[in-house]
Amino acid sequence: MTFGQIIQRIYDKLGLTAEATMVARMVNETTQEIASAAPWRFLEENTNHLFTTSQAEYTTGTSVANVLFLTASNGSPLDILSQHLFKDLYRADTTGTAAYPYVATLNGMNTLGQQSFRVWPLPAANSTGTMRYLRRVNTMTTDADEPSIPTQWHQLIVDGALSRFANHEDHEQLANYRAQFDAGLEKMKAVEPQVVVP
Repeated sequence: MTFGQIIQRIYDKLGLTAEATMVARMVNETTQEIASAAPWRFLEENTNHLFTTSQAEYTTGTSVANVLFLTASNGSPLDILSQHLFKDLYRADTTGTAAYPYVATLNGMNTLGQQSFRVWPLPAANSTGTMRYLRRVNTMTTDADEPSIPTQWHQLIVDGALSRFANHEDHEQLANYRAQFDAGLEKMKAVEPQVVVP
């Protein structure tokens, strides 16, 4: 279904003729909720990543929702440590260099929604590694836009948006819509392939 078709289904189910902005927002919120419910394989992507000489901190693009795995240019995986452990072990060493970094920590998102990470030791030379990540779902704005969720789960977006709208309007069918969405999401988790996060 397209964005316009999803909105029309919600309109038909609730008998709406207006509320376009609110329904569109609820469709996008539901799509995001589904996307963040599990590390879905359909959102997994790989890209090359440049490690720059003596640079510790890196920022991803806005399409990256979550970094899963980093490798150095020699193919060695970087161990991703918690921020606390990384700081305890490596905060005092800001000058150590090696051919390739071998540990990293994820710092969270900046105000633009870009994830950043730090590596240690500092790369001694420019090199290109890889980054495996989950991409963000696109915000739909035009009727022809299609969700980043596989087609067989588009009805789940409708169910979730119905639940959100019913909650907002204190609709008598709220419990039914929410139960239908929750059951559909559990079914999706049971059958849709997910990424194994190291």
